[in-house]
Amino acid sequence: MTLYEWLVLIHVVMAVIWIGGGTIMNILAFRVRRENNSDRSVGFVRDVEWIGLRVFTPASIVLVIVGIWAAAEGDWDFGDAWIAIGLAGYAISFLAGILFFGPESGRIGKLIQAEGPSSPAVQSRVGRLLVFTRIELVILLVVIWAMVTKPGV
Repeated sequence: MTLYEWLVLIHVVMAVIWIGGGTIMNILAFRVRRENNSDRSVGFVRDVEWIGLRVFTPASIVLVIVGIWAAAEGDWDFGDAWIAIGLAGYAISFLAGILFFGPESGRIGKLIQAEGPSSPAVQSRVGRLLVFTRIELVILLVVIWAMVTKPGV
């Protein structure tokens, strides 16, 4: 295999981990919310925070570094629409993680300690967090579409 092929392989594996994991988290979130069990909802949010920091964040960082390297190695034009869509989707997701998902998970944790897991405020924030994870997943699916179809090429 060439260096370019190795880079694309690593890029795709990191995308599968990040986006596949996000898809599974959304499916599990749907199940957790349907059960209407505040303790399970809170545990789920804690698990998502843990996985986000230790799995999704490293995978997403490796994904973007290797993706940029692969684009340069493959002599792709960074002005191509599919690359711009990919970088924009990554930026939106990354910023959402550091500016909203991480801080909001921390706020939910503090609120749980103050009011308990069944607090309406806790449950409302958990619900809002899950809505935003679904929006992020749609954005990432658009990025996959762009990577596969390469519009403008």
